[in-house]
Amino acid sequence: FVSEPQMLISMKSVSSLLSSLFLPFLISQLDCNTGTAFLFPITSAAATTKSTCTTEKQETCDTTNNDNNQKRDISSLPQWILQNDIKTSGIALTNLQSPSSDDYGITLATPQSAGSTILTVPKSIVLDSKTILREWRDELSPLVEDIADNGFPESTHNFVLLVKLLYENALAEESRWYAYLRSLPANYATGVMMNDVEISVLPPYALALANYEKQKLEVYRAALKKLSSSSSLSSPLEVLRNVDWEDGDEGERLLLWAYNVVTTRCWRYGEGDDDQPIIVPVGDMFNHRDPPNVMVRDEPSSAVVDFVLTEDSSSSETPDQQLHLDYGRNNPYRLLILFGFCDESMPQIYCEILFPNAGDELIRLGCDDRSAMVYDTADGSVHQTVKDVVLYTLLAQVPAERDAFYRAHEAGDATVKGALHAKYALEVSLAIGNHVRNKLKELEECLLEMKAVEDRDRSESDDDKKLERRYPHWGVIGRHLNFLWGVFDRVRTGLDEIAQVETKKRRANMKK
Repeated sequence: FVSEPQMLISMKSVSSLLSSLFLPFLISQLDCNTGTAFLFPITSAAATTKSTCTTEKQETCDTTNNDNNQKRDISSLPQWILQNDIKTSGIALTNLQSPSSDDYGITLATPQSAGSTILTVPKSIVLDSKTILREWRDELSPLVEDIADNGFPESTHNFVLLVKLLYENALAEESRWYAYLRSLPANYATGVMMNDVEISVLPPYALALANYEKQKLEVYRAALKKLSSSSSLSSPLEVLRNVDWEDGDEGERLLLWAYNVVTTRCWRYGEGDDDQPIIVPVGDMFNHRDPPNVMVRDEPSSAVVDFVLTEDSSSSETPDQQLHLDYGRNNPYRLLILFGFCDESMPQIYCEILFPNAGDELIRLGCDDRSAMVYDTADGSVHQTVKDVVLYTLLAQVPAERDAFYRAHEAGDATVKGALHAKYALEVSLAIGNHVRNKLKELEECLLEMKAVEDRDRSESDDDKKLERRYPHWGVIGRHLNFLWGVFDRVRTGLDEIAQVETKKRRANMKK
């Protein structure tokens, strides 16, 4: 059914193109009106509130391999908010599960309209890595250079924030941020907390990111060891002298705590030299949702960071309507490894088709736009940008039609583009479908490995709690794998249906 003269793209050529087009994930792009002041209330959600553990930072879920049983203490946070002139309007910090859990999120206590400023944080209380580095330049600059030389140039200022957290933590009650630090989670379930068995069942993208994070942690550890042992270490960083940052020690616990706080709570704004991470106390307590209902307004000329409601709320939605920021769209691997949760409600996921040597035309078609190179999670539909870039690549064998397709795209000529998509719908669906099948195979292998581990452990003991203790991240990894498998399977089903329809058309045309 591909024997017609005009059908120059054979299945063999599709397969050869697939091997060069769909490459593994590149880690290089990683890395992460003033309201009325009042005593920031701490509340408990109603018992009927559904747990949202899978869509929060994993600080909130009781799946940690940390045995110190430390709990976050938010009792002093409301007073600290008042003392530091943080303004709130109609919001509360709510325990989303039970009084004994650490599952907190910011909720709306009173109805608000879109555009309302619900939280204002003075920049004087913001932990700004650029400002901190200026303050401790002599001590930290050599270490920042070492981190960059060891392959993490985009993460140097994250290390600066980490040192600041360790320093303020060492000051204890003398720290301006003492109450805030005590309000932070003690335990996390991010990629650096996963053990070797848990790492072994991750799919390739998540595995690459987890290994990247673990390597970065070791580079940070080496830098901290240099800092702590430096004979020239001066006040105020003297409090970090002679801390042992190795495995199993108190220093290891502190290192993991600070690393996870930075990873899960900082974000970047600005461009160039101004694109450096910051931590905004209280503003970092919004949980995740895609799409969000809160946006951040951080103007360089402003002395505050504002958090603004993006949609109207009604009295029927309050109290306890959760407020969310977006931690990063379309990337479930990032949410799992950097934040420790699986967002099964995300509307789209990145298609994982990468073009590392893309030319200008392919880029203009959108191949590097991860907000457009997506599949819908609900029905598995393939977004137009994915089809455009795949078709353009396949048309390399038909330069005249490739050029016509690109000109039509630039001119907004939907008729010409549509005709070429209709002509090569079979080839495009087969090419994308081949890639999707490879992803499903990867996920199935991970799920089978999980089952093998479970069967082996249950043969030794039928105590499910023992399995949970041994592999505390098992549940979230399993949800992650099953969520992705379901999405990619829906994509496969849709592409197979297209291929069947197009095949019938080709066969009918051949008989004419």
